[in-house]
Amino acid sequence: MKTYVIFSSREPMLVVTRESIQNTDTMARLNGLGLTKFIAREIPVEEVGPRYGYRFEVIGRSIHRGKSCRVLDYNGEQVMKFIAFSNLGPAIYSDPGSTLLKDASLDACIASGKRVQAHERKNGGEFGRVHS
Repeated sequence: MKTYVIFSSREPMLVVTRESIQNTDTMARLNGLGLTKFIAREIPVEEVGPRYGYRFEVIGRSIHRGKSCRVLDYNGEQVMKFIAFSNLGPAIYSDPGSTLLKDASLDACIASGKRVQAHERKNGGEFGRVHS
C-alpha cells in the first residue's frame, strides 16, 4: 500500500493506492475522478496512518480487498496541514497525451533548499530558473 499527495488544478488531496501511482489501474481510477494532469509525491504510510486513524484503516481494508485507489482526504487545507514537505518522495508528473515522468533535477534543487521559479516545461527543457 502506498500514499500520495496529489497537486492538481483542484486542491491538494491524499490518495491511497495498492501499487505505484504509475500503475495502469490506478491511473484509470484517477482519470475517472477527473485527475488527468497532476503532480504526485509519495508520502510514507507511517506518516499518514496515525494522522488519519480509523478512516485510514477503513480505506486500507478496501485497498486490500482489491480497490486500486481510494481518496483519503479531499480537503486541501487539512492535507497541507498534515504533511511535511521533508517527507515527500520524488515528484511524478502526469500530463495528458504524455507518459508519466519524473524530474530528478527539480527534486535535487528543492532538496538543496534553492528556490525554483518560472515552472514552465518546454520540449524537455528544465523546469525553470534556480536561485540560490
